[in-house]
Amino acid sequence: MICFRNFYYITMLRDPVSRYLSEWKHVQRGATWKTSLHMCDGRSPTPDELPTCYEGDDWSGVSLQEFMDCSYNLANNRQVRMLADLSLVGCYNLTFMNETERNVILLQSAKNNLKNMAFFGLTEFQRKTQYLFERTFNLKFISPFTQFNVTRASNVDIALSVLQARGASAEPPKEARGAETAAGAESSPVAKGGGGRSSCY
Repeated sequence: MICFRNFYYITMLRDPVSRYLSEWKHVQRGATWKTSLHMCDGRSPTPDELPTCYEGDDWSGVSLQEFMDCSYNLANNRQVRMLADLSLVGCYNLTFMNETERNVILLQSAKNNLKNMAFFGLTEFQRKTQYLFERTFNLKFISPFTQFNVTRASNVDIALSVLQARGASAEPPKEARGAETAAGAESSPVAKGGGGRSSCY
């Protein structure tokens, strides 16, 4: 007997500005993604396609200004990029098409993939996410989710207007629109029942 198993694809989204600030604080403490392969269409990006934003072992102590100023910083628009099909825009080859066209295609791809997932939740609504997940998959968690609203990002004393004036809204307009799509669905079912089943022959 041969069994073919389909998988349920799910994801969690986070407010894009909070997510960006959180990643900055994470990198500021010495975190790196050196071991990440960033594979796309069967290959990793070349050093010319994806230069590093810093010299040395890590980017410890980086200021928010420096973090935003690096145009190759993958923190910019990360949620959209990780949800989208990068092969549609030439992967990490920024000369494949102009930036405006690239951003439009990436955002639409991310939204399409989000709609096709069996389930997605929002980190800002942990309890609602748990409830919808349980109802969707007919499962019950052992204990209720705990909502942590105080994070490293929430403790950053930076006016939102500063971020919007600079590059962290290089992440929002695109990423925020994706988040708005998700947040808009929060009042309707975020979860969709289909997507995963097993077949045996």
